[in-house]
Parts: sequence; C-alpha cells; structure tokens
Amino acid sequence: AFNHGIEYGGIRRLNYFGRILLLIVLLIVCAVFAGALASEGGGFTLILVLIGFLVFFVFYIRFALLRIRNMGASGWWLLLMLVPIASNALAIALLSCPEGFAHHKKMDTPGIVVAVILGGLTLLSFIGNLASVFV
Repeated sequence: AFNHGIEYGGIRRLNYFGRILLLIVLLIVCAVFAGALASEGGGFTLILVLIGFLVFFVFYIRFALLRIRNMGASGWWLLLMLVPIASNALAIALLSCPEGFAHHKKMDTPGIVVAVILGGLTLLSFIGNLASVFV
C-alpha cells in the first residue's frame, strides 16, 4: 500500500512467519527423532541434533535476509541478532513491518497489532525474568 510502485523483492511478513514456523516444527521433529534414537542407544544422536541446528540456522539467516530486503533495509541489520536486546527488537520488526518500511516509515494496522502483541509479550518476559532474580 505504501510502496508507490517500488518492488523490494524478498518475502513478505506472513510468508516469513510461515517459513520460520515450519523451520521450528522441523527442528522439533528432528529433536524428537534424535531423542528416540538416544533412548535406543544410537551413537550419532548429537551429530543429528547439530545437523538439525545447522540447517535451521542457515535457513533462518536466509529467510531473515529476504525479509530485511523486503522491508527496504540493508542486510547488515541482521548483525543486530548478535546483540541480546536488539535481537528482540529486530525479530519484532521482521514480523511486523510492512514492505518498504525503511523508505516510507509508516506502519499499517496489522503491523501495529503484531508489534504491540509481541512487544508486550517481550516486556512481560523481561519483567518476569527480572522479578525472578529479586525474589
């Protein structure tokens, strides 16, 4: 709606969400399979888990780069995933910002709803973790 005829490429937020959700499900299936092998005495369980995490990591980086490109931002922003609190903000932005956000700086209604929900859950998690330190 805001892109003014500019094509950004990459993947949109719903496509990104679906791909990440599929990756998480596949990682869980891999972990369950590895756990079943471990209970039977399989010796290569750790190797299977490491391969699963490596595949997850490679595909996650690929999908995040496509999503950042769709937002109109530089792929270098993905380095924020290495900074603990900034990685939460980037994850929320990847799921909530519309196409071309880096250029027009306008959120649409679904993006605002997603950002408020995820931001609120992140804040509650932070407060809960902080409270558990002092209790």
